[in-house]
Amino acid sequence: MTASGILIAASQLGSLLGVESSGFTLIERLVTLVPNLASFNIATLSIGGGTLVFLIALRRHGKATLNKVGFPLPLADLVAKAGPVFAVVITSLVTWHWQLADKGVDVVGQIPGGLPRAELALGRLFTMAITIDPSAID
Repeated sequence: MTASGILIAASQLGSLLGVESSGFTLIERLVTLVPNLASFNIATLSIGGGTLVFLIALRRHGKATLNKVGFPLPLADLVAKAGPVFAVVITSLVTWHWQLADKGVDVVGQIPGGLPRAELALGRLFTMAITIDPSAID
């Protein structure tokens, strides 16, 4: 593991435990994390840890396992690669069903329903066309 990998992993520990952690270096991160460890949120740790285990297991064994249970190899590969999407959907449903936001789990907030309105961006295209310096095209 590289130093940047260790720093990235350390930067996620606070979020995984549901406690405050800040800083730019590993030492700064740990100094702000350690005093808050006693107040970690078990629901946040369960969601984060469970998702991490799911993603690692799917990465290591998903394609082969899905193929063993009868999925054709291309479909097994596709489903295994879509693991992060499944993780988001599953954790969203679990958080909603058990009202984990009320138990201290940080959530994104309201997700708007439906698709955005389709529109043609001619105004922006026209603005971009007239702001391009003609000498840049030559």
